[in-house]
Amino acid sequence: NTGYDLKQLFIGSEGTLGVITRAVLKLAPKPSSQSVALCGVENFDKVSALLVHMQSALGANLTAFEVLWNNTYRLVDEKVPHVTVPLEAEHAYYVLVESMGSNTDNDAELFVDALGEASEQGLVVDAVIADSDTKIGSLWAVRDGAAEVMGIGFMHAYDVSLDIADMGYFGEEVERCLREVWPDAVMGLFGHIGDGNVHIIINIGPDTKSLHLQIDEVIYRLIQELNGSVSAEHGIGVMKKPFLGYSKSEAEIMLMQTLKQAIDPKGILNPGRIF
Repeated sequence: NTGYDLKQLFIGSEGTLGVITRAVLKLAPKPSSQSVALCGVENFDKVSALLVHMQSALGANLTAFEVLWNNTYRLVDEKVPHVTVPLEAEHAYYVLVESMGSNTDNDAELFVDALGEASEQGLVVDAVIADSDTKIGSLWAVRDGAAEVMGIGFMHAYDVSLDIADMGYFGEEVERCLREVWPDAVMGLFGHIGDGNVHIIINIGPDTKSLHLQIDEVIYRLIQELNGSVSAEHGIGVMKKPFLGYSKSEAEIMLMQTLKQAIDPKGILNPGRIF
């Protein structure tokens, strides 16, 4: 503890405060065990409870907890031809759970037991557990297919963050608000729920690209109401500049501008970004 941790200033600065010239990586041994399952869950409260349960049962071995809303799962099933979904598209949510560890004798049993307990508690209504590396790949292909859907036609994409407790409501409100204006909108939600991250993909028809600011307003206004962030992973850049104030207060933005002026008074570092 020797004063300000200056490297923290660079996190999220998108090149506006300096240029990275060197990076130091810390490597960890490759895990020797991997278990993956895809689960059908009937409501978001149970998705949240399943996350807590798996965190408690698996600890640090829990390496992925990916959630697909039903609308995304159906899009993958219908629009991504090389992906075969293993569960019927009848559940409200689909959760891909992954465990990785170093105990090849016990990790798989621990994983199966944790899922069994979740089923007994009514958190999971259906599940498929991968029994081979090929099956692991096919289950991950379902999750990865959600990103591939974005390449089919033009899907306007969002990367937002909010409290896990608000995600179920957020998903319902996004769909309700969008359909009030664009009844035939196609949309999907998915994300890394353990990190509070949700991706949204939307197509309202031929005007999707030209009307993206109106769509943005619907999404980001909900995020503002729920005290979330308009960017979870991808930054502000240029496209989200009008909505920075939805996640940051005026005082916070002024402080960031003061730091920018102090470090880059000539404004030569990635100009036009963030502010």
